[in-house]
Amino acid sequence: GRRPAGRGAAPVRRAGTSGRRGRFDDGPPAWFAEGAALRVAPDLDPGRRERVLLGAILARPAWLHPLAEDMAALPLSGGDLPRLRAIMLDVAGLALSTDDGTGESLEAVEMRAVTTQVEQAGLSVVMATLRREAELWLGTGDPEAALTQWHHIAGRHCAAVADAADRRAAAADLADNAVDNIEQTRALIERTLHSAKSSPEG
Repeated sequence: GRRPAGRGAAPVRRAGTSGRRGRFDDGPPAWFAEGAALRVAPDLDPGRRERVLLGAILARPAWLHPLAEDMAALPLSGGDLPRLRAIMLDVAGLALSTDDGTGESLEAVEMRAVTTQVEQAGLSVVMATLRREAELWLGTGDPEAALTQWHHIAGRHCAAVADAADRRAAAADLADNAVDNIEQTRALIERTLHSAKSSPEG
């Protein structure tokens, strides 16, 4: 007959589960999953935060002017990102016109100017990569919410970089103090030995 359920009964696995993770089957969504960016993106590693912050502006040309000042203040780790930002800020500072009869928006004209300078600088692949990565973050969500989140991520990034710099400075101070203490201890030992040698025996 059938084995009754209860003690000793074989565990029943639900369809679509491995039987190992239990109530944790539904893990955290990927950072780029729709609806997950607002929760996860601020905790990205510094390099990815930099790429998302710049790439989002490339993917949303209308953000170039409103975010130019904030973008200029972003601490960047180096490599090609500062060069790409310099091009974006250069175009943002130009008085470009749309009075050419084509009907193009100012955002389209500016992004074409950015693309031209990026190609001349040999950064086309970098630009495409950043834009693609940011598009995953932006998704199809509310543009206003995404813009608010951009500011939040930028603030978190600046604070994290400043905190890391403070920690490095504190570590350097501790190292300097340790060296000073060693030197002071060595000098004290030398004075003690000198006094012992110069004192009369007995």
